[in-house]
Amino acid sequence: YGAATVTVSCVGKSEEDVRALLDIVKQKIEARFQTIKSAIGDHSYEIISESVYSSIDMELDETQKANLLAVSEYANAIGEENDSLTSWEREPEPQPEYGSWYTTKKAIKFFIIGGIVGALLLCVWYAFRYALSDTVKTDGDWRYFGVAILGHIERDRKKRAFHIVDALVERVFERTKNVSFDQSCIITANNVGAMLKEQGLAAGKLVGCIERPFAETITQKMSAASPESGFSFEGNVLSEPDAAKNLDGTEKVILIAENAKTFTKDIRQTLTLLEAWGKTVLGVVVVE
Repeated sequence: YGAATVTVSCVGKSEEDVRALLDIVKQKIEARFQTIKSAIGDHSYEIISESVYSSIDMELDETQKANLLAVSEYANAIGEENDSLTSWEREPEPQPEYGSWYTTKKAIKFFIIGGIVGALLLCVWYAFRYALSDTVKTDGDWRYFGVAILGHIERDRKKRAFHIVDALVERVFERTKNVSFDQSCIITANNVGAMLKEQGLAAGKLVGCIERPFAETITQKMSAASPESGFSFEGNVLSEPDAAKNLDGTEKVILIAENAKTFTKDIRQTLTLLEAWGKTVLGVVVVE
């Protein structure tokens, strides 16, 4: 929706090298432009300006002289050290006699230190990977999308090798699990069902960025807990071709997504499509 400029700077040993490199860059831009043009429609680009210039180091002579002088001084110093070492008669160093108990203590000490350092590095790597991934992680992230949270579905997880780290991360982000998967489905179904009844809606249509088998399991348990709410999963609008058709005649929908798994770009695209189709998002059911 506008114009943007990109500056390409090339450095070479000669003007011919630089011009050859610029030609390659322009060829790549032209090839990419044709691909994008055929994919998204007509647009244009142009090269605003192009120039090649040379720079000369006026202090190169002094620098080379200083380098030669330094090399000469280092060579003299090394020669003196070699002469000193040659004439130096050293007594052999005494070899300590280490017993088995001393060796065992040292091995245990280094093993413990190595284990602690390894665990700390693993925790740091895990935390950076969690924090830098482009996914929704906490309830606060949904505030930026302007979507209300209607409920939480707590997944029953098996303890992983580093479940202690998982628990610490959840505590840092103020998320603690206190109900099972079945209980959270029942609680969410009752709360969302009450909202649907208040708004006079006969069915709760769920869409979102989540795998269909798991989403259908959730909607089945929610429907069993609140049969009058008519919960159903209509699909992922980004990957299932029938999802848009399933929403015909539906004005209000409920989003379902997974914390730490659903990418923010997928949420933005889903909300954009639903808005373009005239659908109102009542809120989101978050799977933990």
